[in-house]
Amino acid sequence: MFGFFYVTKIKYTVRGADYYCFCALITNNESEAQEKSGEVKTKGGAGYIYSADKFYIIASTYTDKTQAEAIVKKNGGSVIACSLPTLSFFDKNKANEARNVYQKITEHASFLISLSYSFDIGKESVEGVQNELKLYETSIKTEAIDVFSSLTLLRDSENVGVKVKYYICDLIFTAYKYFCQ
Repeated sequence: MFGFFYVTKIKYTVRGADYYCFCALITNNESEAQEKSGEVKTKGGAGYIYSADKFYIIASTYTDKTQAEAIVKKNGGSVIACSLPTLSFFDKNKANEARNVYQKITEHASFLISLSYSFDIGKESVEGVQNELKLYETSIKTEAIDVFSSLTLLRDSENVGVKVKYYICDLIFTAYKYFCQ
């Protein structure tokens, strides 16, 4: 009698981080999205436009859902969740590479979120934020991580509060699009 047996490979998973965004507007109209983006920027928000099935105008991003909900309660709008996808590999080395990339993204996002908060509550000066953002810009240019090459570096003339919030959104949503392909 012959028996069947299965050889299974170990599957390695890498879980992405969860982020919660204060979304000022969701619309189907691109010109309305552009207009609202400008309004959000004049009020100190990111004004980041994420387009998928609709246009989402993101003002700020948080790692804590209750923080995002408190901002929405105060200003209107909605909270949208953006979770980097869980990735699965049969190759341990590829899983470790992905884990390292996710760790870098998480480190940068956490740093920028903390910097944004410190600036918003007055613990960080304009000059301090500008210096930190220059370090961030240098870091993402020099790190050999594919997803970082798609990030948008803003002009120096941008308001630093807007700039740091924009960079948070750009990092998270660019990574999301990259890993959901």
